[in-house]
Amino acid sequence: MIEFQNVRKVYPNGTVGLDGVNLTIGRGEFVVIVGLSGAGKSTLLRSINRLVDITEGDILIDGRSIVQAGPKELRRMRRDIGMVFQSFNLVRRMSVLRNVLAGRVAYHPAWRSILGLFPEADLRLAFDALRRVGLEDKAFVRADQLSGGQQQRVSIARALAQQPKILLADEPVASLDPVTTDVIMNDLKRINRELGITTVVNLHVVDLARRFADRIIGLKAGRIVFDGPVEAATDDVFAEIYGRELASAGWTPGGGTKAEGTPAADRRPEFGAATEAPAKAVPATDRKPDPGPGPGASAGGRLAAAPPPAPPAPGMSAFRLPDGVPAGDPPVMERSGERSVLP
Repeated sequence: MIEFQNVRKVYPNGTVGLDGVNLTIGRGEFVVIVGLSGAGKSTLLRSINRLVDITEGDILIDGRSIVQAGPKELRRMRRDIGMVFQSFNLVRRMSVLRNVLAGRVAYHPAWRSILGLFPEADLRLAFDALRRVGLEDKAFVRADQLSGGQQQRVSIARALAQQPKILLADEPVASLDPVTTDVIMNDLKRINRELGITTVVNLHVVDLARRFADRIIGLKAGRIVFDGPVEAATDDVFAEIYGRELASAGWTPGGGTKAEGTPAADRRPEFGAATEAPAKAVPATDRKPDPGPGPGASAGGRLAAAPPPAPPAPGMSAFRLPDGVPAGDPPVMERSGERSVLP
């Protein structure tokens, strides 16, 4: 599926990001890459979709070299590789649905994406992706009205809308609290199992790597110093990867810590769990002020009924949303069989 062949990356300032990496990741694996900051984790991950160009060697995706790919071939290969970023990378002033539909941009000419003209099949894909992360009811809410955990789930939905064969996640939980971290990691694990998508995740936290990975890869100074199943990743192995004992770094074996006060909207059942324990109430003195309803929302926080649709533009005809799309949402317009979400 993914094959690194003697890959080396040297940055212009002389820093060695990767040094002689040989690695094969099979289809459907859930791989976690661990190591200190500067060990080469992000360089390795971003070289898979060529956000980082390597200096020497080759990287094969399903037997095809992404290193040697020209612009058109690179565009086609990147369609099969979804990416989840630490900083979410959403257009905050756009609706959640429009952000998710950005995952379909590589499948259409630029002018269609600019005008927001997407086929009905794309709308269905986007809503299905939002269902998988539990945010279908937020489709027409602006991205900047969501919590950090919800925004990261939107970025996962955007990646899923690409229908990728590979999903890359670069420190996806680094800026989130422990409970929301569990939400995101459980979503990634569930997607990996249900859809069979090869998933490669960069993490700093040893406990998370042990809980969610099928396989752990340890990097140190751009070299692979460990590659094996979770069961083989002992405390001694992590001490070698990080150059110190886990206890001295403030880590303890076993499950991660829990934090109270995470917004209820960010709570999701753990992978494989049938039910979820009720969230503890947050004391009134600890509650954050309500930012107020977003566009199209009522004072109670629910989506309000949409105003009557505006008259269609010349050459456009209004039509109803596909089955399954919540009523009262902004209108969708159609021209020559294509559909445009207006917000």
